[in-house]
Amino acid sequence: MSHKFSTILIDDIIKHILIPDLGHDLLVKCRFINSHWKFACTTEILKRKYGDKTCINLVGKQLTSVPAEIGSLQNLQQLSLFDNQLTSVPPEIGSLQQLQTLTLSYNQLTSVPAEIGSLQQLQILWLSNNQLTSVPDEIGSLQQLQTLSLSYNQLTSVSAEIGNLQQLRDLHLSHNLLLSVPAEIGSLQQLRTLDLDSNHLTSVPAEIGSLQQLRELSLHNNQLTSVPAEIGFLQQVQVIYLSYNQLTSVPPEIGSLQQLEYLDLSNNHLTSVPAEIGSLQQLQKLCLNGNQLTSSIITGLQEQLPNCTMYA
Repeated sequence: MSHKFSTILIDDIIKHILIPDLGHDLLVKCRFINSHWKFACTTEILKRKYGDKTCINLVGKQLTSVPAEIGSLQNLQQLSLFDNQLTSVPPEIGSLQQLQTLTLSYNQLTSVPAEIGSLQQLQILWLSNNQLTSVPDEIGSLQQLQTLSLSYNQLTSVSAEIGNLQQLRDLHLSHNLLLSVPAEIGSLQQLRTLDLDSNHLTSVPAEIGSLQQLRELSLHNNQLTSVPAEIGFLQQVQVIYLSYNQLTSVPPEIGSLQQLEYLDLSNNHLTSVPAEIGSLQQLQKLCLNGNQLTSSIITGLQEQLPNCTMYA
């Protein structure tokens, strides 16, 4: 009997779970290499041990590849391959039609197969801390996606198709090389968190003002010289980080943000701030240090916002 092999590095799962339970009719090949077991996985073995599983967790197993046969696990709902040494994942991953959570963070991925767009039940996708320079447009087909993390990669742009993710609530794009953000980001009507920290952004689109459910906007450590007046439309926003940019002004419309609790404008090039900031009665913390503001401006704000902790 012949078998097609794909190799996975596994440790305790093989030694304590798989080996004792395998029948003699299945071909198993194990050997000790660098203190880890190498297991030759056939489709039959995968189905026998994982076929009825809804969750597979292979975190920190030093995997260098994922077998194409993983696409046969039709009951799988959660797959975690966090903290391995993967450089790619097989296109067959797109066959996991019940998959809801896919965690691929902390690997060495340089690309993601377009077939990932076929995961129509996917709600959570973690791709942070890899080496991605782009992601396929097909990610825009993930209509159930609620969380997308692409932080700590090497992305220089984001596809306009990201605007198709109508259920998205959390979008993490920090620590990339982004030069711009597509206007279509304003279509994400369910978005609660938008993290764009530590990129190379010089501006953000006015369409950002359409994010009516947004609670947290993080633009720390970019190259912004201004923010659009439409920021004043973010009526649910509670936290805004704009520190470590090159801002020379802040639009007066920021005074419309009546739910705002935390505003960080530190380490910019501000010589003044709009008087409308004094209208932010829910504000608990205001960071203005690292600018060029006069003491009279600070004193005036302290009088208008007596319950706000101010860093100047």
